[in-house]
Amino acid sequence: MKRKALILGIGLLFIFGCAHGTKRPQFTYESVTPQKPQNNVIVMVSPFTVSDAWLQGEVKNSNKNNIPEWTKKALEIELKSLGYSVVESGVANVIKGDIIETYYDMDANFGGTVKIVVEKDGKVVLEKNYSVTKNYENGFIATAESYEKMVKMILQDTMKEALNDIDRALLGV
Repeated sequence: MKRKALILGIGLLFIFGCAHGTKRPQFTYESVTPQKPQNNVIVMVSPFTVSDAWLQGEVKNSNKNNIPEWTKKALEIELKSLGYSVVESGVANVIKGDIIETYYDMDANFGGTVKIVVEKDGKVVLEKNYSVTKNYENGFIATAESYEKMVKMILQDTMKEALNDIDRALLGV
C-alpha cells in the first residue's frame, strides 16, 4: 500500500510540475559557423511558415508561438556570420522556410523537419528538407530553460546541416 501511495505521489508531483511549470522561453542563439569576411551577396530571409499542426497553438504561458520566428532569426545570424548582408526586402536572393514537423516523444526525443527554399534571381536553386532529432538526457522538458535549450540545440544542428547547401546555392559553387 505504501509503495502504491509513493508511486501515485511521485506521478502526481511529476504531472503537476509539467502541467504548471512556466514556459516563457527567451530566444538566445549563438552562431555555429566561424565568422567570414563580407561577400557582397545580399539576401532576404522570409518569415517561416508552419505546416505542422502541433505548432499552430501557443507555447504554454507564452504570448505566441516563437519557433518560426526563432528559426528565421537563427538563419539570419548564421548568414551574417558567413558574410552575407541580410535585409528585409527588395532583393533577388530570397530564402524561404516551412516548419514541416516538430515532435517531442516519451523517450525525451525532440526534433523536427524544416524545408528550406533558396531563390536566386527568381529561380529556385535549392529546395531541401532538413531533419534533426536530439535526445534530452535530463528527461522531460518542464521549464522555460530546458525548452529553450532544446530548441537552440535543434536549431544549431539544423543550421549545421543546411548552411553548406545554402552557401553553395547563393554563391553558385
